[in-house]
Amino acid sequence: MEALTRSLAIEGAPFGIRANCVSPGWIATELDEKEPASSTNASGEWEVPPGVFNRMGTPGEIAAAVAFLASEEASFITGQTLVVDGGLSILDYTSLSLLKTRGPALFSGTLADTSTDQESK
Repeated sequence: MEALTRSLAIEGAPFGIRANCVSPGWIATELDEKEPASSTNASGEWEVPPGVFNRMGTPGEIAAAVAFLASEEASFITGQTLVVDGGLSILDYTSLSLLKTRGPALFSGTLADTSTDQESK
């Protein structure tokens, strides 16, 4: 889809036509209301979260991204893929256990370094 989007953007540019792609993450639908996602454990927590916000996206959030790309505010954007996945694509699953125990400060640089090397400085 991304290659097709770029190709369409090149083909359409002389005619003032823009082509962009929206790449959604996990989106809650009516089906999810009837049968919740199987990726939750017995306590209802996500085994693997659907993004950094620990929730699924909504159809309205995807619609807002599409509306933006179709608007005049995006008139100089073409051939791009807008990833609307709640941070799923940037989540490092190998760090999930650290994230759960130390919190988001672990990755933001605000967590105090408690190593012995830091104390000796």
